Amino acid sequence: MSAVFCRLLLILAALVLAGAAHAQNAATVDPGDPVPGTHGVTYLDLLRQLVPDIAATANGYEGHKTIELHHISGDDTASDAPDPIEVSIVSVLPVQADGKDRLLLLVDLGYSEASVESFSVLALFAAGDSPKLLDAADVGYDRDTGFNEPASLSLGEGKALVITQSAHFNSNQSYVATPLILLRNDRLQLVDVVWTFGDHSCSYERDETPAFRAGDRDARAYSDIVATVTETVTLSKEDCGDEQPPKPGKRTITVTYRWDDKASKFVPDSDALEKLAKENEERF
Repeated sequence: MSAVFCRLLLILAALVLAGAAHAQNAATVDPGDPVPGTHGVTYLDLLRQLVPDIAATANGYEGHKTIELHHISGDDTASDAPDPIEVSIVSVLPVQADGKDRLLLLVDLGYSEASVESFSVLALFAAGDSPKLLDAADVGYDRDTGFNEPASLSLGEGKALVITQSAHFNSNQSYVATPLILLRNDRLQLVDVVWTFGDHSCSYERDETPAFRAGDRDARAYSDIVATVTETVTLSKEDCGDEQPPKPGKRTITVTYRWDDKASKFVPDSDALEKLAKENEERF
């Protein structure tokens, strides 16, 4: 690991400790802040590789047009970037990908009139004195998008899975999408999206909590990805009339994604999380 990257890790770790709200291993910075390990490069300079005309204004940072960007899920999910584009903060995550020092930026570019999802770009840069954009994609699936906690998972020495999260909430329901994104060959490769849901009423509260860890590796290129969703239903002690709550209790749904060399992608060992997503759709 290079000395420049080590300094970057130390500085960003200090930023994380300074704010308890930051996701683990990620930090938030102002676009005008300098990029550690560079000579005079700011995060605004990196943003200009995404939004060429972005500039500081009296109200923050504003631009009007992005480079060509795709959605991490594919063209069917793509939407136009808003105009104007307004940026206030940037989330930063140093990682190692394929054994190389890399820097990830996650930046919310706002909302377009045609979409309810945030236009949130995850950008992968080569670390160094002059960070260069390698790949970028819109990872917004809902109103609010940021890095998950933890923000990354090691799948072997110098190999990383990045985890983001999009969500919105109303008075009695919560909707969360958690994309799992592999950094491979200096590209962002979607593994899957884990959809979870929470709801409550007078008589009960239901919560679904996702968790992720690295599993076995053996001789494969990447460790397994183990995704677990724990659903808990608790009953209230309120008098709710004739309301019929669901059965209380806890259940755990686990899916393991294993790397398939021939297909060059991760493959789940079951469709249990897909079934959960369909089950939750019926509760909307």
